[in-house]
Amino acid sequence: MSAEASRSEDISRLDVEFYRTHHPDLSLFSPDEARNHYIQHGIYEERAAYPAAVREHFIDEIPLELSALEIGPFDCPMLRGEHVRYADVLSMEGLQKRAAEHGRNPEGCPYIDYILTDMDLTHIPDKFHSIASAHCIEHQPDLIQHLQSVEKLLLDGGRYYVVAPDKRYCFDHFINESTIADVILAHSEDRKLHTVKNVIEFFAFTTHNDAWRHWNGDHGELDKVHIAQRTRDALELFEKSGDSYIDVHAWRFTPTSFRLICDLIADLGYSRLRPTVVHPTPRGRLEFCAVLELQP
Repeated sequence: MSAEASRSEDISRLDVEFYRTHHPDLSLFSPDEARNHYIQHGIYEERAAYPAAVREHFIDEIPLELSALEIGPFDCPMLRGEHVRYADVLSMEGLQKRAAEHGRNPEGCPYIDYILTDMDLTHIPDKFHSIASAHCIEHQPDLIQHLQSVEKLLLDGGRYYVVAPDKRYCFDHFINESTIADVILAHSEDRKLHTVKNVIEFFAFTTHNDAWRHWNGDHGELDKVHIAQRTRDALELFEKSGDSYIDVHAWRFTPTSFRLICDLIADLGYSRLRPTVVHPTPRGRLEFCAVLELQP
């Protein structure tokens, strides 16, 4: 999708009342003033213009009266309800212990219905109308295999609701965007673990994770001494890990590159999941939301 087409799509979704209330500096604008502001300024400032662009409203789009699965909820699941099931690499007790070790909220960890080995979804016996994950997809060693596994768990017409970091506004800022070539290479190698490249990038080339600082142009700095020492640390960790999983990012996206890669995965016949909407990253945030739908 071209930048012009994407802007036209965003203008068509503009919710004037949301736009006024979500941005306090516009609260006194009339509806017409707010609409004109968005068209003339807000769209270029990447201000959120409608509810589904921000995570807390995006999840309202998920039909929780039907069956749903959340992957990787840890201590802050997006979804709640009697028809929601959870899958994670640890049991609820294991997640609670990890949450306590990291100063997070053990009480927020839900009961885990499906405990995953190496993030493998293929042993889940049920199917769902909706599947959701937040900050999970970028950790998958083999993105194509992950989408194929999700596809098999969806009922006809089912949707995969994804929240993912935008590499421009998080600690991945200095690392290159992933490409379809990277994705296909990982799939051709049937990756189950992250590569030494993934581990070095995560330890040696990441920066701060303050979204507003990134939006304001302050990305931090990397220096040769920092990179050298962190690379040594990464190599030592990788060599000691053996066949153990090291939890780092494998993929870096922007909303535009995410749509392109997922479209190409579908075009090339690897998966029947295709993005139907990829929302822009709202100003001040470090994540974007997207919906992939199972095609016939």
